[in-house]
Amino acid sequence: MRLHAKVLLVVVPLAVIPLLIIGWLAYEQLRSTAVERSSVQMTTLMDQMARNFQMHQDVAKANAKLFADASLMRAYALTEDEEERYVLMLPSLLKLFSSYLRAYPDYTEIRFLLPDGYEDARTTLIPIPNITEEEGDTPFFQQLSRFKGDAFVQVSTPPDSHTVSLQVARPVRLIDLATQDPLNGKPTLRGYLVVTMGLDFMAEQMANSRAGEKAHTLIVNENGEILFHQDPSQLGQYISVPLLKKALEIGKNDQLVPAVYQETDSLLATRRLHEGLLLIGILPKEELLKESQRLGNSVAWIVLGTIVLLIFALLISMNVLMVRPLKQLMGAVREIGRGNLAPTIALSTSDELGKLGLSFQEMAGNLEKSRVKVEHLAYHDSLTGLPNRFRAHETLRHMISLAHRESRRMAVLFLDLDNFKRVNDTLGHQVGDQLLMEMAIRLQVVLRAEDVIHQEVSQHTSDVLARLGGDEFVVLLSNVSSSRDAAKVASRILDIMKLPFYFNDNEIYSGCSIGISLFPSDGSDVDDLIKRADAAMYQAKSQGR
Repeated sequence: MRLHAKVLLVVVPLAVIPLLIIGWLAYEQLRSTAVERSSVQMTTLMDQMARNFQMHQDVAKANAKLFADASLMRAYALTEDEEERYVLMLPSLLKLFSSYLRAYPDYTEIRFLLPDGYEDARTTLIPIPNITEEEGDTPFFQQLSRFKGDAFVQVSTPPDSHTVSLQVARPVRLIDLATQDPLNGKPTLRGYLVVTMGLDFMAEQMANSRAGEKAHTLIVNENGEILFHQDPSQLGQYISVPLLKKALEIGKNDQLVPAVYQETDSLLATRRLHEGLLLIGILPKEELLKESQRLGNSVAWIVLGTIVLLIFALLISMNVLMVRPLKQLMGAVREIGRGNLAPTIALSTSDELGKLGLSFQEMAGNLEKSRVKVEHLAYHDSLTGLPNRFRAHETLRHMISLAHRESRRMAVLFLDLDNFKRVNDTLGHQVGDQLLMEMAIRLQVVLRAEDVIHQEVSQHTSDVLARLGGDEFVVLLSNVSSSRDAAKVASRILDIMKLPFYFNDNEIYSGCSIGISLFPSDGSDVDDLIKRADAAMYQAKSQGR
């Protein structure tokens, strides 16, 4: 019998019954809290949208006062001479209105209406045709003319636009200092400054804010016409009369009330944004049922309870079925950790643990192969196959120690390919890589066979060719009698590097510069010898050698 079958035979009877009980309790708990949580989300969203609308309205009222109190606006309203008013002052006033519109992109239009409703000045930055200049008979102006306060606010459709907008009007009442007593005179109505603001900010918030996957919000007028909706196809439609009546009745209520919307049982929340403007939130009950089915936290409790029960069952069964075989496998792992990649695993079972023992043995063999491969990758350059910087430094350190003990000289040749950056920039990195590989081949050909090591560098080997990175190479000569021996090797390298390289029908001439340092005269450690050779190379490059 399989190991997992043995464990399940013990665990399943103990796990199924508690899972059923805990799952039922979790479901009941989530179902009872789903409505409350969704209600809070919806009412919070409604309050945020209502506050957003109120904030924009308050800002518009404050700006209308600011615009109406502007010195240019007051001077324009007091000017009786038509030539001075329309020829001299009107262009400056319209320019001022335009600056206001640019500063507040939500504002679509600024108008100045005379007391009889004539549109005396108008500015807009968007192409809105001016249908009429006589607004005295419009419902908006009729209500405005009867208004006695400081700021008149109405949500309506302006005569020049087909878009529902928020219109804020500020009566301009002034005392003419030229004809009236500034102390006892009574301000005279000179006109109305009207700021029109679009409600796109509400539509944007509705599109970006949801209380659920299928929940949505809409804005209707007093007739139930949908002015804003997350689904554009619903614009201009009318909600049902019973739904509108219920929305008007409940007003602001933190609790959602049952309602039917588009033949779907839903929960309803409302907020009155303005006179004749109602914000409605719809949360389908289907959303609540779906939410209650997400067992989230209850699943975690179920898993936790199941784990606790399983632990007691597994403590008994695992000791016989798993612990003992695992101890043998752990012993094998420790052997592998100590470096013995051929451990003996005495498992006679044919279940998964027995197969796992075989897998350990196979893994040990693969680890040995991987070790060899990783060691090679760690010490060799992937492009040229030459020893890399780390191996070169390690080998140079060993050579220095050996040369010191045997009281002999050694040399370091530092090579840098000329014009490599220009080749890379003009012909591409692929050609640059080919150039580096060809250079490595030439260096291996020109040097004596005993000077070049491609695989592991043994301690008794004399000389090494390595790539430090980029276009920099180094040749380590472990036994030279004088600087002339190193110079001969450098000369042979320079000669062969003068020959052209051919890649993809391109003939490339790229020599190299070589710097030489000697041990012990130029340094007694790795860094000193490399730095001296590098400096000598740069000196040679600057002298064109």
